[in-house]
Amino acid sequence: MIAILKILSKKSTRAYVSVRHMKFLLYFFGMAGAGALGYFAEPGLRLQLTGVAPGKTAIAANGNGIQPLPGGGTRINLANLTPDQLPQRVLIHADVKVTDPASGIVMILQKGNRVKLVRIDDENAVVSPGEGPFQGTLPVADTDILQQLAAAPPAPAAIPATLPGGDSEEPAVTPAPPPM
Repeated sequence: MIAILKILSKKSTRAYVSVRHMKFLLYFFGMAGAGALGYFAEPGLRLQLTGVAPGKTAIAANGNGIQPLPGGGTRINLANLTPDQLPQRVLIHADVKVTDPASGIVMILQKGNRVKLVRIDDENAVVSPGEGPFQGTLPVADTDILQQLAAAPPAPAAIPATLPGGDSEEPAVTPAPPPM
C-alpha cells in the first residue's frame, strides 16, 4: 500500500496532495480507534493498573458510603456501607439463578420476588431466597437497593468511642515485682 502511494505521489502533484490527505486520515482514524478501544477497556484496565475501580475515588476519601450533595440529595456508595446500613430484603427486577454449592442444585427466582440481601460484591448483589444455603448474584441495578436507600438514607456508621485510658486498647504495663 505504501509503495503504491509513493508511485502515485511521483506521477503528479495532485496525487501527492491526496496521498498526504490519505495519510492524515489514516492517522486520524487510528487515533480515534485507539481512543474508542481505551474508552471501552478503561474500567477493567484502570482496576488492573491502579487497584482502584472507577467511580470510587470521590467517595473513598470520605470513608463513609454516604455523601450529601449540594441540591439536598444524597450519593450512596454501596462498597463503603456496612451490612447494618443495607436493607435486609430487596425486590429483584430480573430472574436470578441461585445455587446450593454443596449439592449443586439450581433454582431460578422470578423477577418481582422479595429476597434476602446477603452482601454487596462490587456492583453485584448476592441474594438468597431465605436462610438456606442457596445464593445467587445479580447486578445492583436489577434490584431496588438504590431506591430503598434513596427513600430512607441510612445513618452514617457509628464511630467507636475511644477508651478512657487513651487511644489504645492495650492494658497498661504493670512493673514486674522485684526478685526475692
